[in-house]
Amino acid sequence: MPMFVYDASSSVRSFDYNKGMFNYLTIVLSNCIYNGTVYVANVEDLEAAIYDEFVKIVNLEFRGVGCSMMRGNTDSLTLGISAGYSSELTSLTSLEVMSLRVASSKALTNVSGLTVSELRVESTLKQILSF
Repeated sequence: MPMFVYDASSSVRSFDYNKGMFNYLTIVLSNCIYNGTVYVANVEDLEAAIYDEFVKIVNLEFRGVGCSMMRGNTDSLTLGISAGYSSELTSLTSLEVMSLRVASSKALTNVSGLTVSELRVESTLKQILSF
């Protein structure tokens, strides 16, 4: 079992923690079509194209993209993007939320062959733990 040491210096890299300034984001893309289909044979290419666009968003830390494809009576392609967003405020303002939504929408528009019918941006503020 690994041993965890808290409140210690790292020998690997430095880590800065800014209380209440980092928001976890989940960006959900529903009812997607990629190159005319909901079944994507080469998901890696789609993920790379999404990554290339989302890393351009200021203050956004892209973490990854997940893909859920369902085939049957109802075919669907749902994509989930995990990211983080750094803000000067502890809660995202309505202006920041709208800016993220517009930037996400623009990034998706730049992904060739991707059509999305619903974009949802959800955020959770990283809080300091108190014991």
